[in-house]
Amino acid sequence: MRTHPLAPLFGRRGLSRGLQKCGILPTMQLPVELTDTQLETLRERAKSLGISPEQLASAAVADLVERPADDFQRAASAVLSKNAELYRRLAR
Repeated sequence: MRTHPLAPLFGRRGLSRGLQKCGILPTMQLPVELTDTQLETLRERAKSLGISPEQLASAAVADLVERPADDFQRAASAVLSKNAELYRRLAR
């Protein structure tokens, strides 16, 4: 099995984390099926932003997976609101 040349710097288990810290992120290509209308819309929006359709699609996917789920956000807000007085007391 071949190892990455940077593996000795970060250890075998921490290679991905180490590469991320260095700004070398592993990537993955995904085939995406779009209708002709969706593809044309993607191209138009990307052009208006001055980026490639691939960059726009990548940014949209990154935004989707990095954003907390709405259900979690609502639940967290409810818990924080419900326990606000308790948190204020504990902070003293």
